[in-house]
Amino acid sequence: MPGEGLFPIEYDEYGLLIQATPYPHSDQIYKPGMAYFYDSSDSVAGTVLVVPDPEDTSMMNLGGDIVITLSGVQDKYIVIDLWNLSMGASIVTTTDDNEVVDIIDLPEGDQEVDVDVIGIRKITISFSEFGGISRLRTCRNPEKTPAPQGFAPPSGGSFTREPTDFPTSGPTMGPTYTPLPECPKDLTLNFLEEGGTPFEHTPLEILAQNATSVTLSLLEPFTDVKEYVYVEYFDGWEWACLGYEEYEGIAKATFTARCMAHHPVTIVNVYVQDDANIKGDSEIPLCCHGPDVDYPVVKYSFKVYCVTKCLPEEFTEQDY
Repeated sequence: MPGEGLFPIEYDEYGLLIQATPYPHSDQIYKPGMAYFYDSSDSVAGTVLVVPDPEDTSMMNLGGDIVITLSGVQDKYIVIDLWNLSMGASIVTTTDDNEVVDIIDLPEGDQEVDVDVIGIRKITISFSEFGGISRLRTCRNPEKTPAPQGFAPPSGGSFTREPTDFPTSGPTMGPTYTPLPECPKDLTLNFLEEGGTPFEHTPLEILAQNATSVTLSLLEPFTDVKEYVYVEYFDGWEWACLGYEEYEGIAKATFTARCMAHHPVTIVNVYVQDDANIKGDSEIPLCCHGPDVDYPVVKYSFKVYCVTKCLPEEFTEQDY
């Protein structure tokens, strides 16, 4: 809620301890304390996290630091969305020994920053004047770290090699599903970038629908096996992603995507990456944990309905 403080260990399950320190405007020295929620009056940013004015915590202070201390459960990156930097900001990452690893200087305005957190203990965001954090996104294993209530739950992801067991953070082997009767209206291609290589086979198959979620299997998009295949879907908190190397679709991966709260539809993205016979300029999302290779990537974005748009045959013709 705007005007309330964020208890520093609120995100302890995520390995995040968050504290704020206002810059002094007199001889007063402030100790690290709570960051506060602030109503940005911005329909996109919504409620943001700021350094509070020590005299009136409902207001932003004129400059200060928000320090995020990590306990080691993060993976490669934390993505930080910064709101309305009136005079810019900087981000400094340090190790356990307080050694500076990286310094990122940021201009004014809204900024999205990918912060490499391998070997990092602290992230210090220094606001030159006004500004706040509108969102934090971390790579997590949702089996080990349940999503907290409130401020921007981090997203999940994992990477595996076919044909090993599927990751516990997303698709699983069971239960066994019988594919539903095909309904082309339930699964439609929503986006393919201009010049991107079309798939040879629809890479998704609907297994179950229940109005609030849809369970699908991942199929091989091409006859010949491609180097990497990824599927990105909404798991109810944030985007989750799984990747497969040389995925053949022999043991089909299954996953369940959540639908929008007031509309029984969801978006599922499939990415294919290969060093030959693939054209595309898309990028693999950070939380897909893909290897660092410079291969072309094509993205297929599908709209999937959680309630079938095809009526059963017995309801299509009736005698009145």
